[in-house]
Amino acid sequence: MEEASVLTTLVLILGVALVVVALSQRLKVLSVVGFMLTGVLLGPSGIGLVKNDATITLLADIGVVMLLFVIGLEFSLKKVMELRKDFLLGGVLQVGLTTAATASILAALGMRPAEAIVIGFIISNNSMAVLIKVLAERGETDAPHGRSVLAVSLFNDLAAIPMIALIPLLAGGGDTAGGVALKFGWSIAGIVAAFAVFRLLVPRALDWIMRTRVRELFVLASLLICLGLALISAALGLSLALGAFLAGLIVADSPYAHQTAADILPFRDVFISLFFISIGLLLDLRVLSGMVWMAAAIAAGVFILKASVNFATLMILRQSRR
Repeated sequence: MEEASVLTTLVLILGVALVVVALSQRLKVLSVVGFMLTGVLLGPSGIGLVKNDATITLLADIGVVMLLFVIGLEFSLKKVMELRKDFLLGGVLQVGLTTAATASILAALGMRPAEAIVIGFIISNNSMAVLIKVLAERGETDAPHGRSVLAVSLFNDLAAIPMIALIPLLAGGGDTAGGVALKFGWSIAGIVAAFAVFRLLVPRALDWIMRTRVRELFVLASLLICLGLALISAALGLSLALGAFLAGLIVADSPYAHQTAADILPFRDVFISLFFISIGLLLDLRVLSGMVWMAAAIAAGVFILKASVNFATLMILRQSRR
């Protein structure tokens, strides 16, 4: 039966993850790395017992949504407004400079400009989930540099939408530049409207639910707010993570932020673990056979380029050198 197969897969993943992450902690390695190694071990590069199927992907997406929801709970709309300089200036610099530098280097090496720009888009992208998880494990989410990283990552998350829309345009097909801008504008307008409606209704709904004194209702309401705004965001062509973060901001301005975080944390930790394991499942080390040195050189180049751009960006934002 398919249900038994999914359950067997989950039991296998959780069992191996328990051992690998425990060993990682003993070796002072971040749990993120331990989860990814679990995926590598179980996936095509290891014993090949687990595939990154639709069920694992769905659970991983829920993990990212819950992670961003909890991060939003730790902020507030006021705090986010204080980060607008980091969001706008830092985001534009990080994405723009990385894309421009990558495209210039590749064009100089003989690649077609359109292809070089697309690869620049890819190189400029960051994994918000990984960044936030690492910062959280180090207790630096609310540090000045942690807040700057979050602001720039949020811009990066938004910038991915027009980037994807521009790829057909660069390939010589699809919408015009004006059409891409119009679609993106409607998406932003839609999510702003949804945020305003949720911000008006959610506090009142939570007040009513708390008066019932039924804990299960509060847990269900928290999950509904998180997943509901994430779903609306995805329907507008934006990311699930952005909608979940905005949902967290809405609840953060209510008296029930700490209660919500306490109820969501157990769910978040399980699902986000599956997200990082799913990344490891995607990695097939056999693809690297015969090109290990080339892959290492490209990785080193990307690391140096992005570190240089990020350092320059954060210095412009007047962050400390550390």
